[in-house]
Amino acid sequence: MKKSDVMGRKTFSAGTLIFSEGDAGKEIYILNKGLIEVSSGGSVVAEISQRGVFFGEMAFILDEPRNATLRALTDCNCLVIYHHYIEAVIKTTPEIGFKLVKILARRLKFTTDSFSNIKKKMDSAAMGNAPAKPLAMLLSLGIISKEKLAEAQKSREIDGAKHSILFYLNAVISSEQQQDIVMFLRLYGKYKQT
Repeated sequence: MKKSDVMGRKTFSAGTLIFSEGDAGKEIYILNKGLIEVSSGGSVVAEISQRGVFFGEMAFILDEPRNATLRALTDCNCLVIYHHYIEAVIKTTPEIGFKLVKILARRLKFTTDSFSNIKKKMDSAAMGNAPAKPLAMLLSLGIISKEKLAEAQKSREIDGAKHSILFYLNAVISSEQQQDIVMFLRLYGKYKQT
């Protein structure tokens, strides 16, 4: 089987939806060029810009629907590995399989480290009787700054408060901070239940 039988190229214009959260996951993509926005549950959680990064593999490997929506922020060029041939690609091109394992391990490590750090901060804040409101906790944990919160509140007022403050925060903070907020909100929901 030739590589051309198992892989193809796809281009996405800026603004184009690549796939939506909940879609069936049939292909794995590898970014060649461009910038992609990743959102989950309606919130932007990350951006993909590094050449050679895999995305879409989780849905295929776990045989579950896509867990995020991806949209091209700039014109993007991707290599696509079709679902019928992914096993064959990994067998005939072991470096792709190894790279996939490394990426998954890095993502798992990042998530585990983020979760652990935020949980430690929340436990520490709870012992010091930190404020129970999510925004106050985000401030006290150092996940967001007062300046960024003020900037988001100003944007919200200008926009007529059409969305929650977290929507406006996403526009003024880094993707790493966005991921920390998502992790915090998941933990916060569990803390409120106990």
